[in-house]
Amino acid sequence: MPTARTGLLLALIVYAGLTAPALLGSSRRANWVGRTYDAVNPFANVMNTLDSVIIDEQGFAVQRMRLKILTVFAGTGLLFGWWRLTSLALE
Repeated sequence: MPTARTGLLLALIVYAGLTAPALLGSSRRANWVGRTYDAVNPFANVMNTLDSVIIDEQGFAVQRMRLKILTVFAGTGLLFGWWRLTSLALE
């Protein structure tokens, strides 16, 4: 039976795994592995979208694919959270 401590530890590990590579410098993300990771990592997508919109002054229309990936990630997270909360047995 999973406990709250196990769930919290797993969430922190996933969070650290997603955010750590996104905080690397741009030279480390310049190869094909870094570009692929940036394409699927939601934290990197947020950072790249904000950079493109604020610094490069690109419109949100240019960011459609990143926004779609963020929407899918957020929707999947919300569905998983809803499923997990409805399956909990409160004792």
